[in-house]
Amino acid sequence: MTKQDTQLAARFQGCLATSARRLDRAIKAHYDDAFRPTGLKSTQVTLLVYIAGSDTPRAADLTAPMGIDQTTLSRNIDRLISLGLVETETAEDARTKLLRLTKAGRAALRRALPLWQQAQAQTESTLGSALSNALVKSAQHV
Repeated sequence: MTKQDTQLAARFQGCLATSARRLDRAIKAHYDDAFRPTGLKSTQVTLLVYIAGSDTPRAADLTAPMGIDQTTLSRNIDRLISLGLVETETAEDARTKLLRLTKAGRAALRRALPLWQQAQAQTESTLGSALSNALVKSAQHV
């Protein structure tokens, strides 16, 4: 690496995008480990939470609040359907499919809750309450 390359790279120190990506990966891995006994990933548990908290949502209604793209969302919905945790029903507009948890989906969410509570407490302890609160508030502004 040349001195010029080193100087150029140094100008990117403190990049918010890189820092956020690293933090996201670390936190997501922690929650994925916590949810391992359920056979679900953190994104899938979060999707179950959003479906449970909505009145039969459309998949398209979940991309913005979950902060994921349509392809990732569709892949996760398909996985949850194949596991028997989510089912679809046709809305009044036949082109629209609504999502809802099955009995097994509600049971999976109940099993995930204590695992989430433990992961949440550990993450908050590691990050500290000030940073944890700042992350939550920052995400609400996005």
